[in-house]
Amino acid sequence: MLIDVAQSFESVLPRKTDFISRLGGDEFAVVLYDTDLQGSKLLAERLLEIARGVSVRSEFTNTPTKTPVSIGITHLIPTSEDTVESLLQEADEALYSAKEFGKDNTHYR
Repeated sequence: MLIDVAQSFESVLPRKTDFISRLGGDEFAVVLYDTDLQGSKLLAERLLEIARGVSVRSEFTNTPTKTPVSIGITHLIPTSEDTVESLLQEADEALYSAKEFGKDNTHYR
């Protein structure tokens, strides 16, 4: 199921410089190069729509099951003080804020 979601997400990334990576468990990071906050929010909504269309494969369950998704969004124009770790921390906090509001939504932090 995670592979299906990741492949679905990857198929709509707009440019070769954008990518998706699994962080661990059921968490992914989508990195968008040179994208403003509005563009990030639009893509997050598109990813949410796509996730709603991904079902657990029939070989894994007898009952059709949708894939709930929470998306945390963070935006950064990097400076020399920024680190990958600080960006991941910010994104992780946004994700957990989204989860607090319930699954199947996005949240910007």
